[in-house]
Amino acid sequence: MKIVTGATRDFENYVKRLRKDIDRLGYELKVYDYDGEVDGEYFPLDFIKPNKEELYRAKIPMKPFIILDMLYKTGEPFVYMDCDVEILEDFSEVMTSDYDIGVCIHKKKYHDGSVMNNPYPNISGYLNAGIIYVNNTSNTKYFIRKWLMSYVGSEKGSDQEALTRLMEGCSWEPYDIHVIDGIRIKMFPSEIYNFTFLKEEDMKEAKVLHYVGMNRPKLNEKCVGL
Repeated sequence: MKIVTGATRDFENYVKRLRKDIDRLGYELKVYDYDGEVDGEYFPLDFIKPNKEELYRAKIPMKPFIILDMLYKTGEPFVYMDCDVEILEDFSEVMTSDYDIGVCIHKKKYHDGSVMNNPYPNISGYLNAGIIYVNNTSNTKYFIRKWLMSYVGSEKGSDQEALTRLMEGCSWEPYDIHVIDGIRIKMFPSEIYNFTFLKEEDMKEAKVLHYVGMNRPKLNEKCVGL
């Protein structure tokens, strides 16, 4: 299975730690280097704003750009993941042909009481765009371009919020497949495949942990000595 990630120098140790998981599981890792300081393919974060000549520097890594680049460079399916991820065990069962794009959703109970505010009250959960499951189809390329153009160039643009907006109207039940403009989108449970809240009592099923925000110090401890 192919894993794709990207990082700047500040997150180089996260990539090194992730590579250990990749090697242990026999996966293949593709790294995008955002600032010329990481062992990977150089992929700068400076882009021309649509219909303008000025440069736009991404405030956060541009996942859709990376995914699009991979879609056109390889005919294989792959998983995009942020580098602040720990893979506990094999999760290759997610790579099936019944969808174009797979996203990870948290049940409502994991969102309630958290520091994050859900700006979409008609959505019954929380989407984290740090891990995206990708089948290489023409529908996938169309959807990623649509996702990208829905926010790129906006000073306050967020790839995660833009993806959430595109998902409005879906039931958000685990393993459901929704068809939007012909694109098959599969919902994967985050408590297994992209668990960000890291509550010990809820981690029994987790295969992939995502150390966002306040959980970063835990990942930093795992990177000591790298």
